[in-house]
Amino acid sequence: MIVLRSVSTGELQVVAANEGRYDPAEWIEIGPVPEGVDPHYLIWDGAELATNLDAIRAERRALVDARKAEIQSGGCMTPKGEVQTDPGSRDLIAGAVQMAMIAKSADAPYLQYWTMADDSDVAHDADEMIAMGLAVGEFVGAAHAHARSLKAAIEAAADAAAILAVDIDAGWP
Repeated sequence: MIVLRSVSTGELQVVAANEGRYDPAEWIEIGPVPEGVDPHYLIWDGAELATNLDAIRAERRALVDARKAEIQSGGCMTPKGEVQTDPGSRDLIAGAVQMAMIAKSADAPYLQYWTMADDSDVAHDADEMIAMGLAVGEFVGAAHAHARSLKAAIEAAADAAAILAVDIDAGWP
């Protein structure tokens, strides 16, 4: 595999062989793809081919964001069982917690039947609904904190191998 660079745009092209298919007035042959470098991440720094660490980091950060969204929306355990935690469910839980807090502050009775992740309806008094909200909030916050630590490790990594060695699938709540 060899790398060609466009004279007009600077774009890099990785090809199996030049074999005269590229106009030498338009494309300059830079040389072979360096050993151990993914051609997808090649950049030309003006003197040599290098690995675009920013592109690798951006790709890995996007994967962390996607995993975080998946985890945060995948449900969590609360004192009375597992609940759904997709964004809509989190909004409903936040509203129910607010209602429970208002009822408590007014010394009014509060009872909410909540549909759990297994589709069962479970009664929650004000304290139990607040406990559900706390459990969901702590779960979502823990997923966010883990994503931040993974991104910090990705940013601190010195080379492509170290960036790719950050295990973005481990350690989630």
